[in-house]
Amino acid sequence: MNVTYALIQYVEDPIRKEGRNIGIIAQGFNYLCLRMLGVKPPDIDVTLFEALSPKSRECGWVYLEWIDWFQDLVNDKGMTLDKILAIGRTLEGGNLVIKDGGMIEASDKGILDDAADYLFKRLVSQPKRRITGRFADRIDDILKTAKIYYQGDFEKDISIEFLPVEKASITVTLPIVLMQKPRTVFKVINPRGSVDSLLRQVNDAVYTFDTLVSNGFVDKDHCIAITDKAPAPKAQHINRLADYANIVLLSDLDVVSKVTRVVEKGKIHHH
Repeated sequence: MNVTYALIQYVEDPIRKEGRNIGIIAQGFNYLCLRMLGVKPPDIDVTLFEALSPKSRECGWVYLEWIDWFQDLVNDKGMTLDKILAIGRTLEGGNLVIKDGGMIEASDKGILDDAADYLFKRLVSQPKRRITGRFADRIDDILKTAKIYYQGDFEKDISIEFLPVEKASITVTLPIVLMQKPRTVFKVINPRGSVDSLLRQVNDAVYTFDTLVSNGFVDKDHCIAITDKAPAPKAQHINRLADYANIVLLSDLDVVSKVTRVVEKGKIHHH
């Protein structure tokens, strides 16, 4: 079987035109197969893309959109590699490039998935450096900009215990609380990592918000779930939080004003 393929490249500086391979699209027997850096369905590890360069560190959310876009292209029934290369020509001058890679011979008994895996291993090198703490850094930046850390009633990493009548006590933990009434409480949900890890975080947040609201500690309008954009399988878990809290995405352009609006809601300012 002849397998033709295209290279997907990230170009840091469009003037220098130096591209880093971040993925491949292979075509054989009229089928298309996509492989991209950090993607192992259903999980996506954006930190591998962010580790490519200082500029890519700020563009993890853009990379997620590229992945979605390429998946849509490859899943389109009438799509061919030639059509994708034609679309690629319209992207010239930007940070994303699609290049004709050529052709390889694969065994007739081989399946396209194997050929795609082979090409991906040969052509896309995994960055050595992994960025950790980036998610936490961004939350810090946003909470500083929204002046949360500088409020007199700001408290960090606290446990709150409730003693319901004739029931076992319930303790919940919160990374960030503004204690002045109407109180505001925050939970952080990091969507990177496995679906299991995300599920645990979402379940914990749901339980925490539900407990705090039902015990009168805070009202739902003042619960904030800080998280980030996630691909479809994970997004559905994150969306469950909408019934319990205001969901704030780090990649939202108005993220600071969103946080500020929730905190300020119903506050009486004495002059």
